[in-house]
Order: sequence, then C-alpha cells, then structure tokens
Amino acid sequence: MMVLLVGVALTCSAMAWGADAKPTPAKDDKAQAPARPTPREMLEQTDPTALARWRRHWRIYGKQCIAFNDDYIVCPTYSPRYDSSRQLTVEDAQRQLVVREKVRVGPNLTKLRDRMPLREDVEPVVRSLPAMAIGEWGCIQSGEVTQVIDADEVMLEKCQLIDADEVKQAKKRREQELTSEAEARADAEQRQTGRKVSVNRGDIRDAVDYEFEQREKLVDAQKNKAFSEPVRVIGFSTAGLVEKIRWSGPGGAGLQVAIVAMEEYGDKKKPKTRFIAVPASWFRHGLEEEDFIRLIQKRGMDIESFVDFMQNAKRDDPQTGDDRVFNRLMPPMQRLGS
Repeated sequence: MMVLLVGVALTCSAMAWGADAKPTPAKDDKAQAPARPTPREMLEQTDPTALARWRRHWRIYGKQCIAFNDDYIVCPTYSPRYDSSRQLTVEDAQRQLVVREKVRVGPNLTKLRDRMPLREDVEPVVRSLPAMAIGEWGCIQSGEVTQVIDADEVMLEKCQLIDADEVKQAKKRREQELTSEAEARADAEQRQTGRKVSVNRGDIRDAVDYEFEQREKLVDAQKNKAFSEPVRVIGFSTAGLVEKIRWSGPGGAGLQVAIVAMEEYGDKKKPKTRFIAVPASWFRHGLEEEDFIRLIQKRGMDIESFVDFMQNAKRDDPQTGDDRVFNRLMPPMQRLGS
C-alpha cells in the first residue's frame, strides 16, 4: 500500500522570543537606524541589472512572509490553493493511493481492478498539520486548553489531528453495516437456490480496514510526542474559552495553523521550548515590496546582495536553493532544516 505523501518536514533551533510576543506590524527600520536608506531610496540606487532580477523574483519570497512581533516570519509552503503544507488536493491524494488488485469474478476467474480510497478517508489527512515543525501548516483538530493568556492567545497541549475514538466508532458501525448487507444477500440467495450461503467476515474486515486505512494512519501519526507538547497559539478569538477543556477552535471546525517559531520558557538555567502557531490565513497576502525590502535590511542585506545570495543559492543546489533563501530571511535563531 502506498503511503500518502507529506510536505517536507522543516525544523529549527530554539528561538527565545518573550512570552509577551504579539502579532503586531513590524516597526519601520528608518526610525531605528536613520542612516539606513529607505526602501524607495534603495530601489532608486540599485544597479539596473540587479533591479531587473529583483523585480522578477522578490515576490516569490515576499508573499511567504508577514510582519510579526516587530520582525518578520516565514511560511515557505503556504498556498491558498491547498489546506496544508502537504500541498495536495483530495483528488491528488486519492490518485496517489490507487492500488491495483486481483478480484475473483468466478470459480476460476480473476480480473484486475483499481481501488481508490474514499474521499472521507483521505480528506482529514490532506487537511491535517503534517508535523509539529517550523514551516509546516495545516489543521489541528483540537487541543487541551492549559491557559487562556489573552483575547487572542491560548496555550494548548495534547493536540489531536483527528478524533481517535470517533474513528474507532465509525469503523465499528461500518463493519456492522456491511455485515448486515452481506447477511441479507446471503439469506436472499439461500431462499432462491435452496443452498446454504455463508458470509465471509474476513473479506468484510479487509474492506473496512481499507476504507479507514488513511484515518488510522493519522491516528498513529498524532501519537508523535511533539503533538503532546505545549504550543502557544496566537490569533484566534478565545472569547468564552476556559481552561481544562478540549478546544476545536472558535467555530468548532479545528485550527488551521502555521508553525512559525519556538520559544524558551520556564527555568532560565534549564529552559524548555515550545512552538508558536498563528493562523495560516495570515500568510494569504504576504508582504508588499517596501516591507520586503525592510525585511532584507533587517537581515543585513541590500537589494543587490540579496539578488547575489539568491542566485548563488540556486546555482549551488537548485533543489535546496529556495530553502537557503528562506533561511536567510528568517530571524537569526529561527531556521528551517537544511
């Protein structure tokens, strides 16, 4: 059986952002460093050849960035076309998981048949957060509330990608349904032919296992320890929310988040780390050109040096070049996996 493809897992080293981090617009660097040229001045001063290359490429990166806590953060794989960083539609996933099998159509006759997983089996996987790692985004079905911090900030742990009990009960109901149908057909055939007809319960179990295969894989995936660890979620309304309950977001349909950073907390001598998540929809529009220039200025680059870095990264390794550029755009202690 093929395994559903997932997005590239992206990791990072710990990022020590304060507990009061908020999704506020980044401050204009002009006020912090008067000697630094403004974005408009940089555009006017840039070599025409480098400027032409900048114009062709900056938006590829700028649309994946947003202002956050007086800085900028990146979600390299975000796209409004998809529901998660797996970057698959349900139809894509179904086609990937088609299997060809032999089926018996007579006492001594078999034929090949393509079997495709059900939409309801694949859809929760396609929507789900592939991994608790920086750069990944997707849906968390629910999490246990340990602290309501603010009107738009909450601490969660023991996050689930799917309700395991609900999957178990649905599978049980489906097996009962198929068994009843098979018994009804067997009784009808027995009355018609006068011969005893038995129900193959093993075939029924195999059919049900196949119908629930992807959802059960998702249940197994959420057992990864990272999903049990604390995560600070910023940007969703916490109106009426109380601690010690399992929460599925303001509308009860889950939380579509992007994992954007890690922070240290607890004992300063032996700090622990936790992830920070924000609504994935924040990345829908990205940065405008002047804000993206402010971002590269924060990373110690001007337009020409950014263009040089981008070209060299892509030339050195076309497969990982974009990852290197995104790494360079992120805050110094927030890095994607190489």
